[in-house]
Amino acid sequence: MVCDCAQPWPPPGQLKHDEDEDEEKDEDAVAPQRAILAGQHFHLYLIGYGLFRFAHEFLRATPRVGPGFTGYQVAALAVAALGVSGFIRRAKIHRRSVAS
Repeated sequence: MVCDCAQPWPPPGQLKHDEDEDEEKDEDAVAPQRAILAGQHFHLYLIGYGLFRFAHEFLRATPRVGPGFTGYQVAALAVAALGVSGFIRRAKIHRRSVAS
């Protein structure tokens, strides 16, 4: 089969693809999406990571400081606390912007 590049595209008699129809179909098919916990994903990550790391450190043989906790557990709780404070602060800001 040899390509005849002199032929017009699309071949005569064949309809062109209508892009306007596709755009209308796409607009109808896509429902507006509401962001779940918009702007809070990083804070949720910090909370989850801090809690996981705190629990995981009980399985490791690291020196204990203070009342039976390791330095890593103290740091993990600080990370989780930082995530909680950021989550609360961002939630207050979001409530104010929605109310106004």
